[in-house]
Amino acid sequence: PGFGVRVSPKGTKTFVLVTGKERNTVTLGRFPALSLKDARTKAVEEMAKGPSARITPQKAIQAFGETMQGRVKPDTLNQYLSYLNQMDFTSLDLTYPEVMEKLKKWDGKPWAQNYAYASVRNFFNWCIEHGYIEKSPLFRKKTPNRTKSRDRVLSDDELARIWRCTEDDTYGRILRLLLLTGQRRVEV
Repeated sequence: PGFGVRVSPKGTKTFVLVTGKERNTVTLGRFPALSLKDARTKAVEEMAKGPSARITPQKAIQAFGETMQGRVKPDTLNQYLSYLNQMDFTSLDLTYPEVMEKLKKWDGKPWAQNYAYASVRNFFNWCIEHGYIEKSPLFRKKTPNRTKSRDRVLSDDELARIWRCTEDDTYGRILRLLLLTGQRRVEV
């Protein structure tokens, strides 16, 4: 399925293989340099490689971003894409140690390393869902760092000082709203 020949207006014949939901086209070779029998053999070999061999990591990341638009908050999506693009994937067929090696880029920054890990995990789960890989290298693995919540919160005196220092302008009202609700800036 998906094997065929494309004929140009000049009569050049090229054997192709169309695969996946995205209808990716893989060029197998030109006739007569490649015979029909050899083209069929090459198509079977290409199909045996699996979907991950037919899509580049960069195209998969781009498709992931397009699919996730509207499903997650824009800030979350930007964070996912930022970490994924910094990972410099050469293939989607990675092992757990290879992923952990790439995460060393954030050594000394436990929160960033955990966010990068979560981004990669979500990406690999999406790749499984779309048939690009069979199994995630992060399946049943834990985040690289155990992070603990902050111990300190602002005292009543500190909150009162901040309240008094803010003015009745847009920025001051936003800050006061954050103080009253205890939410983060991106949550309001």
